[in-house]
Amino acid sequence: MKNICIYGVGGVGGYFGAKMIQNNSNNHYHISLIARGNHLDKIQKSGLKLIGENETVVVHPDMATQNILEIPQPDLVLMCVKSYDLAAAVQDVNRVMTAETVILPLLNGINIPERIRIDTDKGAVLPACVYVGTHVAEPGVIKQKGGNGRIIFGDDRIKGAKAAVQTAAILKELSINCDYLPNPDLEIWTKYLFIAAYGTVTSATGKTLGEVYENNQLKSHVKAIMTEIVELASQKGVEFEEMEIMRSLDKAKSFPFEAKTSFQRDFENPLKKNEKELFVDNLLAIAEEFKVNVPMIEHYNLLLQDRAQ
Repeated sequence: MKNICIYGVGGVGGYFGAKMIQNNSNNHYHISLIARGNHLDKIQKSGLKLIGENETVVVHPDMATQNILEIPQPDLVLMCVKSYDLAAAVQDVNRVMTAETVILPLLNGINIPERIRIDTDKGAVLPACVYVGTHVAEPGVIKQKGGNGRIIFGDDRIKGAKAAVQTAAILKELSINCDYLPNPDLEIWTKYLFIAAYGTVTSATGKTLGEVYENNQLKSHVKAIMTEIVELASQKGVEFEEMEIMRSLDKAKSFPFEAKTSFQRDFENPLKKNEKELFVDNLLAIAEEFKVNVPMIEHYNLLLQDRAQ
């Protein structure tokens, strides 16, 4: 496995793309970036700049392009797009995939491999989640503002461990902070528990993370949504520890008071798509499938619909 493609060079893709290129000192891997617009133009002209917590680096990919047909046939694809762009991205990648290509999706969600499989039956798809706080500060520039840059991933749910073991070796060789767990479902749901509950309440109310956490009523709403998510996870065979709701509820304290969730930032921009489908509609679909009552999620679904009008 020599050819790596970072598909989507936003905060997450830009961070890991820059780290991989920086650590590919022996040029053992060919690393391509798929980007677009002014961001792509800047990367092509001046390289990709990562302003990290401890250092600032400028790296130059082997190739940066919008046209996936221009890159070498990828062995490993880091899929770093928002959920609303996933289907189109997978269809694009499918044009250059082989039976051996591995997709490592670094986006929020609890059913991402299943969604990817709608648009391709090739290769391996690894369930994963990622912890990193980054954003595009300006074209060609990624800024890290938190998170430890850790990827947690596991085996292809159909094809087994081979691709995950190979991917773990590549990530470690490139000094990427990662944990390979054969079944990472609990870790994926644990991250989702926090971002879905707080993302929903912040988007519906227009409040920051700090404002929600310090408002007793809104905080109780977040806790109620988390409780409903835990019940839905149980229906899917994922069991949380007893204290996980309180741990996830208190994670908001580790963020700046004025921080907004990514769902909220997208929701507040009428020109952008947002991830309501990922964080609300998906949960309502699971609730309907298993006949579980989720009154708080339903309440906030209505609030979000009203705000969107």
